[in-house]
Amino acid sequence: ARSDGLAGSSVAELATQRVLVESLGGSYHSIVGDDIPAAVLKFARANNATQIVIGASRRNPVVAALTGPGTGMAITRTSGTIDVHVISHDYIGKGRVLPRVGRGLTPARRLAGLLAALVLLTALVPICAAHRTGISLASDMLLFLLAVVIISLIGGFYPAFIAAIAASLLLNYYFVPPIHTFTISRAENVLALTVFIVIASLVSRVVDLAARRSSEAARSNAEAETLSTLAGSLLRGEQALPALLQRVQETFTVTSVTLLRRETQAPASTGATSPGTTSAGLRGTWSCLGSVGVDPCMRPEDGDTEVPVGDALVLVLRGRRLATEDQRLLAAFASQVAVAYQQRRLAEAAEAAVPVAEADRMRTALLNALSHDLRTPIASAKAAVSSLRGRDV
Repeated sequence: ARSDGLAGSSVAELATQRVLVESLGGSYHSIVGDDIPAAVLKFARANNATQIVIGASRRNPVVAALTGPGTGMAITRTSGTIDVHVISHDYIGKGRVLPRVGRGLTPARRLAGLLAALVLLTALVPICAAHRTGISLASDMLLFLLAVVIISLIGGFYPAFIAAIAASLLLNYYFVPPIHTFTISRAENVLALTVFIVIASLVSRVVDLAARRSSEAARSNAEAETLSTLAGSLLRGEQALPALLQRVQETFTVTSVTLLRRETQAPASTGATSPGTTSAGLRGTWSCLGSVGVDPCMRPEDGDTEVPVGDALVLVLRGRRLATEDQRLLAAFASQVAVAYQQRRLAEAAEAAVPVAEADRMRTALLNALSHDLRTPIASAKAAVSSLRGRDV
């Protein structure tokens, strides 16, 4: 886990690995750090580990040559006395299976930044030119720098960088002597324009990163609030599963949410639907354990988004396809839905055991009563038989 709180791993996959590790007698640990090789080796040495097992890198050889040795090679080079085992697989050197999702601003925001750059720079030139005698070149540069910062707040780094280049050209053409030419007569003006571009780019970059971090922090806060509400929903007893499904529907704004359980894995025809809550599909026969919303999905292939919950359960959403950044939160919801379903099963089993316990209690009471009523005559009969068998009577 990164120290800034960002993570790129699937919650569901990590939960599956944790269950596997603990079922084999191992212990599962999560560590925080910015340098993966250093963090892994520090943890290994702290626990006196003698072996480290890692997977071979998926990175393309060209990318690896440009970006460095990578995590696996760095661990191997700096492991010292710890043995490192590298496991091969079918994806070595083929790159990632799925491309990384960019964290940049939306195209609409970038387009808005470019439009803002066009409007601000176009408006600044005649205003500053009209007051050329009363405003110095340094003041003109500060005004254009302010415009670039505003553009970075609207559209991010790239529109601001383009605006910085355009602003430097406009300053050179309209305000740096000789005016209305791109020729610069004094070397200090060249230095000033160069510094202007560098400062505008750096400020734009800082503002862009701050805006992204603010957005990520706001999303993390929203996820934490949602998960907190989700944890509280588990305390609702028998209504936990419907409440969680309702919460999933509200959080992700979908039309229906359904929890399905696989009954058989044998392929079946797509059009056949059995009576009740059981349906056959391409991936087997499924039964509906709970649903909220209109037009619930009776098969996983009927939904727009699905997430596995354990080995036989699937949470299916219908209404829209979720964005990539929503998948992590949905996986956390799915894990809680599985817990709620297990709680409901345990509650049903406990309710079914109540009549059996009552019957056992009545049977025990009846046997105790009968044994008490029979104890006195049996004792008398035993004493009589013992007296008859006695030779001294």
